[in-house]
Amino acid sequence: GSEMCIRDRAYSYLKHTELNIEEIAYLLGFSDRGTFSRAFKSWTGKRPTEWRSEQVKLLGEQEEAASE
Repeated sequence: GSEMCIRDRAYSYLKHTELNIEEIAYLLGFSDRGTFSRAFKSWTGKRPTEWRSEQVKLLGEQEEAASE
């Protein structure tokens, strides 16, 4: 359904943009950051900021591995 689309867009914004959580929440149609954070946590078990920093770390490790 449409929720999957919102999830995919949320992941994409967090991974590929520097937008803050408020901006992402607004773009996805959430009324505020808290509503988005709760929805995101129900999908992943993590807050958007936690998920983003994990992704950044993973990407960094992949790039290090590729450059060796």
